[in-house]
Order: sequence, then structure tokens, then C-alpha cells
Amino acid sequence: MRREGIWMMVGSVMLVLITMIAAVLLYLWFTGYQSRVQTGAASINLLPAASITEATLMINNHTSVTLSVENVGDTSIYITEASILTINGETICTATPSGDGNGEASPSKLNETVVGNILIASFTCSQPLSDGTYTVQAVTNSGLTLQSTIMDQLSPS
Repeated sequence: MRREGIWMMVGSVMLVLITMIAAVLLYLWFTGYQSRVQTGAASINLLPAASITEATLMINNHTSVTLSVENVGDTSIYITEASILTINGETICTATPSGDGNGEASPSKLNETVVGNILIASFTCSQPLSDGTYTVQAVTNSGLTLQSTIMDQLSPS
């Protein structure tokens, strides 16, 4: 009878150990799975989003462009390239922050200023444009392409 009592106790201890090991494994699996889900959700929320809130095109002896871009996303943005396009999509002038864009006479440098979540970009193309409607396009560091169609505004002489 004594032997049966020992085997019952060994069996009980083994059941408790198996239950504890299963609980630990279940805990580790669940917390690892949960952290992967949370990390994936956090990366989904970091989306770049922006829109052109204002665009002006001034034509005199040259063409001046000013863009106001509102950053409504979760990541910071800057403009890597801005262009003036014809209504048919042909590029007239391109500006970059380093000034290696293309223009009729010389490359155009893109100047940027950030005020809160508004980015103000301006550049000048050496050639004047004729009267008409043009598209101003901006490409951000995250690959967003923003466009605004505007009519030229002749500067007062």
C-alpha cells in the first residue's frame, strides 16, 4: 500500500509540472504573437499623406511657383522634386533642393520652409510661360506625387 501512495504522489507532481510547462509555453506563444500583431499595426499607421493646399504661378520675365503642402500623415515629408507641366503632361521646368533640375536656361533650385505641418516650397524657372493652364507637380521623399492645376497669374508691371 505504501508503494501505491508514492506513485500517486509522483503522478500528481508530474501532472502539475506538465500543466505549468503548458501554461508557460502558452503564455510565451501568446505574448510573442501579440507583440507581432501590435508591431504590424503600428507600422501600418505610419502612412505618409499630404495635399497641396495652395499653388500660385506668377509670370513676368521668368516664372515663379509657390506651393503650400499640408502634411496630414504620420511621417515627416519634404519635396524632392517640383515641376511645371503643360496640360498635356509635358515637363516645362523642374526644380530640386540641390538645384540640379532642368530649365530652359539654368537649373532651378527648390526652396522649402516648414511651418507646423505646412511645407512651403518655391522655385523659379528662367523662361516665362504664355497664358494658359498648367499643372504643378511635387514629389515627396516618400514617393507621393501631388498635383495641382492652376492658371497663370501675370505679375503687374
